[in-house]
Amino acid sequence: MLNILLSIAVIILFYTVSLFLGVIVERVRALKGEELDYTKNNQRHGKLFLIYGIFFLLMFAFSFKYMDFASLPKAASNWGVEIDELFVITAWITGVIFVITHMALFYFVWKYRGEKDKKATFFAHSGTLELLWTSIPALAMAVLVVMGLKTWFNVFPNKKTLPANQLTIEATGKQFNWMLRYPGPDGVFGKRVLSKEFISPDNELGIDWTDPASHDDFFASELYMVKGRPVRFNLGALDVLHSFYLPHFRMKMDCVPGVPTGIGFTPTMTDDETRELLKTNKHWASIDPETNEPRYLKFNYELACAELCGKSHYGMMMPAHVVSQSKFNEWAKSQKPFYEVNNDKIQAWLAARNLIASTPEAADNHTAFNFEEVMKKGIDENAVYETDAIEFNSGSAELTAKSKSALDQLAMLLEKNSKNTIALSAHTDSDGDDAKNLELSQKRADACTTYLLTKGIKAERISAKGHGETQPVADNATKEGKQKNRRTEFDFN
Repeated sequence: MLNILLSIAVIILFYTVSLFLGVIVERVRALKGEELDYTKNNQRHGKLFLIYGIFFLLMFAFSFKYMDFASLPKAASNWGVEIDELFVITAWITGVIFVITHMALFYFVWKYRGEKDKKATFFAHSGTLELLWTSIPALAMAVLVVMGLKTWFNVFPNKKTLPANQLTIEATGKQFNWMLRYPGPDGVFGKRVLSKEFISPDNELGIDWTDPASHDDFFASELYMVKGRPVRFNLGALDVLHSFYLPHFRMKMDCVPGVPTGIGFTPTMTDDETRELLKTNKHWASIDPETNEPRYLKFNYELACAELCGKSHYGMMMPAHVVSQSKFNEWAKSQKPFYEVNNDKIQAWLAARNLIASTPEAADNHTAFNFEEVMKKGIDENAVYETDAIEFNSGSAELTAKSKSALDQLAMLLEKNSKNTIALSAHTDSDGDDAKNLELSQKRADACTTYLLTKGIKAERISAKGHGETQPVADNATKEGKQKNRRTEFDFN
C-alpha cells in the first residue's frame, strides 16, 4: 500500500512540475508579444483542481482508516481518556468545517474559472453571511473552551482534595536528563534550600541533609508508577525551560526555572496490558526484522521533554513503567537512598554546615562542635571548639552569609549561658606573606567580635586574637590541609 501511495505522489509531483513549465512557456510567449488565449488553459486548470480536491479529500479519509499505526494507543490514565474524548470532539468540529470549506474552495475554483469575455460577478456585502461565519466559530470555540476547562480542573485539582494514598514524585528537568526523587518509606521528602550554601555539583537540588526526612529519599533512573494509585508530580527545572511529557498518559506540563508546577493523574494500564492491546494493531503485531519478534514486545511507556531545550534534547527521554503495588514495593526496596550512597560527601558537607570538626586528627583538646548538641547538653569549658563554618572570601575580612549564620548560633549560646565568656581565635593557611596572614587573621577575629556586639553580647565577654599561619592542624601542602587550617576556634570560660 505504501508503495502505491508513493507512486501516486511521484505522478502528481511530475504532473505539477509539467504544469509549472507550461506556465513558464506561456509567460515567455507573452513577453515576446504573442497573443494568448487563456480559455483552454483555465478550463484545464479548473478541472485539474477539482480532481485534485477530490483526491485530497480521499487521502484525508484514507489517513484515518489505514494510518492508525502512527497514532498513540489507548490512553493509560484516567484523565487521558477524557482528553482523548475532547480531542475527538475538537477533531470532528474542525474536521467537518475543514472538509466543507475545502470542498467549496475546490468547487469554486472550477465553477468560476476564467473564460474569454466573461465578466466577474460583483458581490459587495451580506450581513447574513458575516453573522454566520462569525457566530458559528465563536459558538464552537465556546463549547471547546468550557469542555477544556472542565478537564483542566480535573487534571490540576485543589491540593486540599488530593487523595490520601497518593504517590508523590519530584521531577526536575536539567540539560539533559530528568532527576526523579522518591520520598522513600516514610513518604516525606527531605527539605530543599535554594541557596549557594546548600546547592553544589553533588547536591544540585539543594537538599538539606540535616533533615531526617531526606535520609531515605532516593533517585531513580527510570520512572515507576502504580496501576490504580493516584500519582502527583512536583515539577521544576534547574536551567532552561523543559516540558514534562508522558504521551501515553496524555499528560504534559512545563517545568519553569524558579516556578514550581505540578500535574497529577491515575495510571489505569500496566505495561503488559498495553502490549496486549497492541497485539490487535497490524503494525505492532508485525515482525520486527531486527529482533525477529513482534514489535509490541519492544513497547514501553516513556517520559520525554516536549520543549526544544538544547542540542542534546533527545537525551531527555526516559523509560516509564506502570506496575502493581507489590512490584512497585519490590522495586522501591531495591533502590538505595542517596544519603547512603553518598554518605562520605554528605558527612563532609554536614561538617561544614553544622560546625562539626572536619578533621579527626585535631588535637585532643579540640572537639567537634554541634550547636544543637551544645545547646542541649551545655558548654564544655575544658574544650576548644573548632569550626570552618565561619568563613571569609580570599584575602577579605568581610563576613559571608554562612559566617553570620554561624555567629548567630554562637550569640544564642552566649545568651543562654550568660556567665560564660568566649575567646575567639582566627587562623589562616600558609599562602602569602606571614605578616599579612597574621594581620588578616586579626581583622577576621575582630570582625567576628563586632558582629557579636551587634547581637547584644557585651564587649567584656569577648576576646579575639589572630594567629595567622602559626598554628596549623594539617599539612599546608595539600588543598584539603589548607582548608582545615583556615578555621576559627573559640574557647568558653
